[in-house]
Amino acid sequence: MVPGRIGLGLGILLAALAGTGPTARAAEPALVKVGILNLVSDAGIFAAIEKGYFQDEGIRVELERFTGASKMMPALVAGELDVAGGTAAASLFNAVASGMDFKVVADKGQTRPGHEFLTLVVRKDLLESGAFRSLADLKGRRIALLGGSAAASHFTVGRILAHAAIPWAGVERVEVAAPNQVALLANRQVDAAMMAEPFAARAERAGAGRRYPLGAEVKSLERIQVAVIMYSGKFGAGRRDVAKRWMAAYVKGLRFVSEKGITGEEVLGLLIRYVRATAEDLRAAAPPYLAPDGRPDVASLAAQQDWYAQMGFVEKKVPLEKVVDLGFLP
Repeated sequence: MVPGRIGLGLGILLAALAGTGPTARAAEPALVKVGILNLVSDAGIFAAIEKGYFQDEGIRVELERFTGASKMMPALVAGELDVAGGTAAASLFNAVASGMDFKVVADKGQTRPGHEFLTLVVRKDLLESGAFRSLADLKGRRIALLGGSAAASHFTVGRILAHAAIPWAGVERVEVAAPNQVALLANRQVDAAMMAEPFAARAERAGAGRRYPLGAEVKSLERIQVAVIMYSGKFGAGRRDVAKRWMAAYVKGLRFVSEKGITGEEVLGLLIRYVRATAEDLRAAAPPYLAPDGRPDVASLAAQQDWYAQMGFVEKKVPLEKVVDLGFLP
């Protein structure tokens, strides 16, 4: 036999054996389970999936959809989810105070000048009849809030009521999943709703309600950290390399969304697929601010914890360094 052919055959054999060994197994994508609320603010995650940024980092994302942030927390704390996109609720601070192991690691949506996340939508008939002329007319009204008890929508309404000199008990509050708020407004079961997009736009397009501009009137609502990315302790500490790679891909997704714009054709297309909203709703939506560097507004998180403690929703305040870990950001 020709020596060169022996060498070639041996090389092929060794390559084939190598393909079944530990190196090949290590090349398999790392599975990361991510909980989402299926909102416009999830655009950074959707972009990172569709643009292949997670794949480039050797990660396969499995999405699990929830109707409220409070329902996500038990799964995150138990390690059934690696990553969760939720709100800075009182339950988050209470969980950390009780020793539960997770951290806020990145931004997932803020209110900033020119950008809205949570929007007050008032019933159209109340506005047209003159029954609702200013925020003071919320007194005695029924308001639908997002999320579980004492979430970012509660904080926002608290700021609105303080501005309008209405006590917390001066309105009736009902907690409703985002998709159900439009029907409640249309059926006059609530007078107003604190809504996220694309549902605020959907309510306007359906003639159920109209957005009430808050930012120019209530200065304390100009900047709010509404949604955050959280890592379970098992993921952040136990799989730190994968956690850093997930974050690198996510921030690339945020930058893509920032560059193209929420209503840019590429971002619009992926939102239509994932959020299951119409192009008309999404074009009419007031886009949240998604920080292109992934950094959350920590001062806003501190202000929210202060308010939750003042209202009795948080029993024991915790230092923010126990809540936030920005060490995963690239």
